[in-house]
Amino acid sequence: MIQGKLGAHDALGIFMRVAENWSAILLATVLCASAFFTYGKFAMPPQFTSTAVICTLSGNTSELSAGQLETSLAGDCAYAVKSQEVLSKVISDKTLSDTYREMADKIQVEYPEGTHVVEITVKDKSSKTAKELVDAVADATVSYVSGEMGIGTARVLSYGFTGGKTVTVSPTKLAAWGALAGFILSVIVCLFKAFRDDRILLPGDIRSGGLEVFSVVPSEE
Repeated sequence: MIQGKLGAHDALGIFMRVAENWSAILLATVLCASAFFTYGKFAMPPQFTSTAVICTLSGNTSELSAGQLETSLAGDCAYAVKSQEVLSKVISDKTLSDTYREMADKIQVEYPEGTHVVEITVKDKSSKTAKELVDAVADATVSYVSGEMGIGTARVLSYGFTGGKTVTVSPTKLAAWGALAGFILSVIVCLFKAFRDDRILLPGDIRSGGLEVFSVVPSEE
């Protein structure tokens, strides 16, 4: 048997060996695309969002300028939104089964620079539940900031509403990523098999074994 089965330079030989497995590559691509599409369609339901806005009004830090005061209060208020005190109160009041961490993961907080407002967005698989939760978080935050924290006064500028933005991953996009992953993985497997293949397909396979080719018998068409 000829040693040195396949030279690293023999790209054509590698391609021929991989091409022999085109049906397996195609099958792997289709199966992965189908699996990713099914997962995106049934295992990842759409998520709805609802947003409430809190306004910070005044504070007890008179040494700060007006702009600094607004920024400071908004930042403190934004921090309070996802604090354990606020979210634990919401979980208790709403009799939720969520843990503190699960509840915090549903919430996104933003406060535009130079303003004294804080936007709270809650994500949930139910549009109605998303609104109820964001309203409860907003009320609990205002109560905590104006009371226990004692850093100033805040009030709810606007509560959330149902029918907010839907956050979801497109099953078609997931299928495309699945197809790409299946294709790449199957090609890698075929390449590994090609480097272990000791068949002689091209004259270069003989040369890679240290032998010379003096003539080639033409194949019959």
